[in-house]
Amino acid sequence: MNLNLSNYTPFASIHAGRWLRNQERRMISARTRAALAAAKARGKKLGGFRGGPLSPEAQQAGLATRQAAAAARARELGRHRKPDGIARALTEREIPTSRGSTTWSPSQVSRLLTAAR
Repeated sequence: MNLNLSNYTPFASIHAGRWLRNQERRMISARTRAALAAAKARGKKLGGFRGGPLSPEAQQAGLATRQAAAAARARELGRHRKPDGIARALTEREIPTSRGSTTWSPSQVSRLLTAAR
């Protein structure tokens, strides 16, 4: 087999790759649309939050519940006076940090206590 590369340009492979990626994107889009249409035909509700806005009373009730839970947690942790004790207690109870970790450090607790003042 004699392969003649005298007319080869790198642009040919770039265009071929772009064409393949475009085709794949179109196929994925078509499959997704078909799956969503089938789910909708089965009566599946599509979309995010469907509960509507909460009434002011429901908002207040939710806030009161969250505040009561936070106050109970604060009372539990109140016996610890230093950030390292509080951090240890939070870690033992697997209470998540703002980033989702369940391991607390004394410096995190110290920053929170400073911010809360």
